[in-house]
Amino acid sequence: MDIITFGKKEEDKEYIWRPAVYGLIFNSQKDKIAIIQTGDGKYFLPGGGIEINEMHEECLRREAIEEMGMEIEIRQFVGRAQRYFYSPNELRHYLNEGYFIYVIRANN
Repeated sequence: MDIITFGKKEEDKEYIWRPAVYGLIFNSQKDKIAIIQTGDGKYFLPGGGIEINEMHEECLRREAIEEMGMEIEIRQFVGRAQRYFYSPNELRHYLNEGYFIYVIRANN
């Protein structure tokens, strides 16, 4: 199966591989999905970079607590995609490999 890739690779740039995992969290009607707004007005799915020796599920649980203050239950792997991008904050080019997982809010 081919992986979908977004963005454009610039041939003269060095890219840092950045694996990440993102949660797909829907409301009860399944007509809205959770997103995070950053301080500069950009929007992202909840989730982020996988740390060394961290499993995908561990990363997503950690990110959900950090970004939304909530515990989640892992349900199902949905897919993965890649994205070439430049980070103006870090002044680096990245190849993000994102894994997308359907999750729900944990019953507390």
